[in-house]
Amino acid sequence: NLINMRTSIYLVLLALCLMALLERSDAKKKPSKGKGKGKGKPSKGNGGNGGTGGQATEETVPVVEKCKSEPSPPRDLSSDQGLEMIRLSMEKATELKTPVTICIRDRHDNLVAHIRMKNAILGSVDLACQKARSSALFPAPSGAFAAFPGIELSNGIISNLQGGLPLITSDGVHVGSIGVSGAAAAEIDVEIAQVAADKIDSLLTESCYLEKWTATGEVPTKLAMAPPAPLYMSYNNKNVLPNDLITSEDMLEKPTLTWDTESGALYTIFIIDFGIERLEGLQWVHWLVTNVKDGASVDQGDEVKDYVPPFYFKIKEDFSGLDLTKGTRGHDILALVYKQKTGQVDMVDERQVGCNEGLGDGSRIDDHVAIAEKYNLELVAGNFFFSTYTDATNDLLCYFTKCTGEPFPIPAEGINDGAECQ
Repeated sequence: NLINMRTSIYLVLLALCLMALLERSDAKKKPSKGKGKGKGKPSKGNGGNGGTGGQATEETVPVVEKCKSEPSPPRDLSSDQGLEMIRLSMEKATELKTPVTICIRDRHDNLVAHIRMKNAILGSVDLACQKARSSALFPAPSGAFAAFPGIELSNGIISNLQGGLPLITSDGVHVGSIGVSGAAAAEIDVEIAQVAADKIDSLLTESCYLEKWTATGEVPTKLAMAPPAPLYMSYNNKNVLPNDLITSEDMLEKPTLTWDTESGALYTIFIIDFGIERLEGLQWVHWLVTNVKDGASVDQGDEVKDYVPPFYFKIKEDFSGLDLTKGTRGHDILALVYKQKTGQVDMVDERQVGCNEGLGDGSRIDDHVAIAEKYNLELVAGNFFFSTYTDATNDLLCYFTKCTGEPFPIPAEGINDGAECQ
């Protein structure tokens, strides 16, 4: 009878776990209520468009998995992710004036992070991890096990009290658990734990963004360290992920940008071409905007260097013309957001706007690190992608020739020698 009872308990627990996973999966399949992606053609620009290019070094590009919300192999939680979940939970506990103990465990039931807030009751130290262990071993809330007396004595010691939650991604992957203990009411333990559990998708996505900087060699080749947080951006209603290949057709208009902001802070935005070898580490600045409050108010900032769509070209080795091969990976383009640590800045010395010789006389060549030091800026977010040669490149080379008064980059029949290029 005892064996039959234990078997029944495990079958019920298995059913609970399957129900939890199916519920997450169904929620993922529901259609979004937001706006769909647009299919309109990009415009020809507003008259301020040019670009840069140069010889590209043929290199093997590392294959990096995209940060997508698609089913993928489970990932082990890192200490940074665990500490961030603890920070989120502590903020909520402080808001509720309830000192607690918080425990994070990974999908293998290994301890990732564990902290006792000041004045949290001593008994909560072990209990928080017992709750977390319950939801690590079984992807269900620890409170669900109260229906099965004696289950807490299985698998070592687990808990059937509320406060343990599984960490399940939006695509149904169980990556670990969180346990919270110390509140006078179990519902408050759950409320505190839920804040962190709700952030698991964004935490994993952010980690994926940051890992790509080193996986592709952008760090330390182009940046000493990866930006602290991702810069979410889209061109022509298409999301841009790190290491993506973006056509100039999609970049004719300014991108949409989003990053984590602080109340009252101002930011500087750079979009720079980091792939021009003859610049020896300097960059060609495609866009520089200062005194920006957030991504929704970029147009209200000070456009120090107006937007020039990134594009790419390659000159044939014998300098007989341009290599018109399409779709090859060109230059790495970095989009960086800096926080202005001293408030509003005036970059009058860096200004270059409009269609004029300034596009080709070196006014756009600079170093984002030097500018950051000069104006006391702190890097807070970033993204990167690659340009490529497409038909839109020819229009930009023509316009660039018109602005500078010289064939750019070299005379190219049918590309920069027409009347509209003069």
